[in-house]
Amino acid sequence: MQRSETNGSHHGEGDERGGGTRSRILEAATIHFAEKGFDGARTQAIADEAGVNKAMLYYHFQDKEHLYREILTSHFQVIFRQVFPTFIQPDLDARERLLTIVSSYLGFLRENPHLRSLMLYELAAGGPYLSSVVRSLFESIPGLDVERVFGQIGEMIEAGAVRPGDPRQFFLHILSLSIFPFAARPLLESIWELGSGEYDELMAERADAIADLFDHGLFTGKEAS
Repeated sequence: MQRSETNGSHHGEGDERGGGTRSRILEAATIHFAEKGFDGARTQAIADEAGVNKAMLYYHFQDKEHLYREILTSHFQVIFRQVFPTFIQPDLDARERLLTIVSSYLGFLRENPHLRSLMLYELAAGGPYLSSVVRSLFESIPGLDVERVFGQIGEMIEAGAVRPGDPRQFFLHILSLSIFPFAARPLLESIWELGSGEYDELMAERADAIADLFDHGLFTGKEAS
């Protein structure tokens, strides 16, 4: 049964107490986009799940694309504010900085399965919306930009803390080692014949496994004075 709605401002003055219409739409849309991708999700299904009519959905969000962009922005904003600022913290040595980033990123992916699915659908589609979202998020955090992130990696290399190499490859190490295990989960669970909860246990150990790999293949074990 659909609930009756009261008109209010775009930012929710007419929302119900305890979260309101807008938050229900966002929650329902996150699930549908995670399960169907942008192209497969339907606004009618999202509205039905949120308990509103389509007119109310379009009242809060101009169209399907704006709704999708807001979901991507809200989720990735959390990642950016939790993970990337660690790159520019001056009081952390290279090892602590990188492993803090890996641990935070993995933890966020483990706790947000819908975000993982959103990322995979978006990347499989070539990232048509994610690229602009990421650029805007970099611009929204003072002192954080792409050049500075890669500059910090370059400084780690120059200081002798990590092995020489292209900073872009360095960044890819972090992303691939973190994202791929989640993307490949259905395949690996089938191949390894894992029981309920076994893969979750494996992911809980992932940060330590990456730390061990970095200690033996990336960090030099020294910082230049």
